[in-house]
Amino acid sequence: MKLSTRAGYAITSMMQLALCDSTRHLTLSEISSSQGISISYLEQIFSKLRKRGLVHGTRGPGGGYALSCSLDKISIADIITAVDESAYSNQRIDMSLQSTSNVQELWSLFSAQLFDYLDKLTLAEIVERNKVANLTSNKEVG
Repeated sequence: MKLSTRAGYAITSMMQLALCDSTRHLTLSEISSSQGISISYLEQIFSKLRKRGLVHGTRGPGGGYALSCSLDKISIADIITAVDESAYSNQRIDMSLQSTSNVQELWSLFSAQLFDYLDKLTLAEIVERNKVANLTSNKEVG
């Protein structure tokens, strides 16, 4: 299994929304500037995230995007499959490995376990880990 560039950008963008003050929306321009992702690419990503009900957009002054539900309801697997539907249905196995069925079985098992882990890993857990990491690094600096 490979994580697509689109899925990686979707995860980092969703993390930025999760870490943002919940009373305000982020514009694609703000996300683009901080993440180094083009606005047109973000438009494609957020269109898919919106269709899956993970984010909602608001137009006009003060508009932008926000999460559609609480952090503990959004898994990393939800984000990945929203922007890359084939991420788990079409496992990408290196052609040189396809000759050995044992390797295919092992790869399938690994992919299934990885998907299960990502399906249980929520934005809430990632945000909490980020807070702990920041506290730890601030103590080391200070």
